[in-house]
Amino acid sequence: MFLLAASLLAALAPAPASPVTQPSPIPSVTTILPADIPLVVLVSTKAADWQTLGRFQLFQSAYAGLKALVPPSVQLDYTNNVDSWLGDEVALVLLPQVGKAATINSSFLALAPVRNGTRLQQLLAQLQPGKQQSLTELQYKGVTILDLKTLAPTLSPQNPKQPTSVQPSLLQQFNVSNLAITSPPPSQPNPRANQLNQETAIALLPTGYVIAASSVKPIEQFLDLPKGGNTLAQNPQFQRAIQRPRIGPKLITFYEDPSKFFLLFNSLAKDPSLPFSIPLNASIRSEQLKQFSAICGFLLVQSEGLRLQINTYFRTPTTYRDNIPSFEVNQVLERIPATSYSAANGRNLKRKWQTLLLAFGSDPQLNSGLNQFRNFIRSMIGLDFDQDIISWMDGDYASFFYPTKKGIASLISPEFNAGMGFLVQTSNRIAAEIALKRLNQFVNSYSNGSITVANRDIQGKPVTSWEMKTGNAANSLFAYSWVDGNTLLMTTGLGAMTDLVPLPYESLPKAFTFTTATHSLPSPNEGYFYLNMGAFLSWAYGFVPPAQSRDPYFHIFQQLIGSIRSISATSFVTAEQEQLDGLVVLAPAKK
Repeated sequence: MFLLAASLLAALAPAPASPVTQPSPIPSVTTILPADIPLVVLVSTKAADWQTLGRFQLFQSAYAGLKALVPPSVQLDYTNNVDSWLGDEVALVLLPQVGKAATINSSFLALAPVRNGTRLQQLLAQLQPGKQQSLTELQYKGVTILDLKTLAPTLSPQNPKQPTSVQPSLLQQFNVSNLAITSPPPSQPNPRANQLNQETAIALLPTGYVIAASSVKPIEQFLDLPKGGNTLAQNPQFQRAIQRPRIGPKLITFYEDPSKFFLLFNSLAKDPSLPFSIPLNASIRSEQLKQFSAICGFLLVQSEGLRLQINTYFRTPTTYRDNIPSFEVNQVLERIPATSYSAANGRNLKRKWQTLLLAFGSDPQLNSGLNQFRNFIRSMIGLDFDQDIISWMDGDYASFFYPTKKGIASLISPEFNAGMGFLVQTSNRIAAEIALKRLNQFVNSYSNGSITVANRDIQGKPVTSWEMKTGNAANSLFAYSWVDGNTLLMTTGLGAMTDLVPLPYESLPKAFTFTTATHSLPSPNEGYFYLNMGAFLSWAYGFVPPAQSRDPYFHIFQQLIGSIRSISATSFVTAEQEQLDGLVVLAPAKK
């Protein structure tokens, strides 16, 4: 595994940018996988695909650092030692569950096509066991399996085994000359059997594929799969999913059958050999997952940076968009300043809350937590969260974090220089105003008059401000205003509101960083998440202690993370699928 890691490291060496690619054909490894596979991850082994990362400064810096960490003794010529025999992709597979329990060691394997058997044989010839290793040849259904077991480094053998002869079949198939294969005599028990705690099994199939796993069991299970049935390549859901998207080189592709993966995951989570525990979410039921036929995702390279896309396909068409008010999509973005550190907008908080209740209401613990939250709101401010607050938030909404020296920011610290805003559209302004009036009454009574509710004016726009007892607008803690007939704006103080009313100096959709982060994402959509990494880091570095800022490792961290210009994401829903897209915009490599 370490040799393969070194090989992939060599593949990441910077190279000229590659042109945009067309959709790939069905990967060859999927022609020998069953159609009902729970999960498969396809990793491209094309050096040209990974070399496209070299156009970005982040990966050039990471490559230089990783290369310095790999000892010269394990540096490999990727082209000759790996790329010369390996096919276009490696499949990382979780096999269907067999029996009542499954473990990682019995379910996981790697599968890859072999282009040049001779080159692979030369690489396998390097598997020469040392004093702390044992290499055994096994036969299973006509396939030869090499089982390499390694002792713990801290243990020393008490009864070293003697080399035994190698059968001709192994030499003929793998051509591993001068390979010392050891195994215990058939009539004697192996005194070190319980000391062998690391295992790697490799098999070369007659069909031209190589399998690797952490034990022999998953290879045997794979060979036990029925022959002649439908394959993953013939699965209509996989065929539809694999053709997306038409953007650039696909580095990683994954495909999942949600129902089958959920059942397998529940079993794997109980595997005692795992080095960490996996909490099970009892609120997710297999019945709920049956509404989804497949989940497919891609990690790929485009001109701006790294793109992630995840598609979830419904088994039957959905009517998600029914009864949603017809507000203009992303209209609220025009009221967010272009200088914002981050922003997130979406549609219909009322619907999202109802979806949350549907998803988690069947879990007693989570349902109890939701009820405690409702009771807290009711006891504190006398409002029913479902009926009085969330029910009228049925249009577009947005929250944002932006630079300002006014409002609460000035009260916290003169150097804080940040404020928060929240925008929400409604089809029921009367209900919203009733809730706000009751909220104002609560603040006044709960604070015993130390906070007053004042009516202010900003360029002819009425604003309601919560101010400290002095009545000074500079000490405003919270403010809100109806910026149009159905849009409510709330900010951290009256001063912060002045940067936004009637409109910001320049709106977010006109910002170059925002347009670069979102122009290639699907539109129309359900809203964006956006982080201006450069602006946010500039603000955050103001809180770094001087001693930390002088640390050389901190400077390395700054160089790496500073090459990330923005992070953005969006989603959309149709009757057939839900799609999530994320984009990390990266600075180009320095010439």
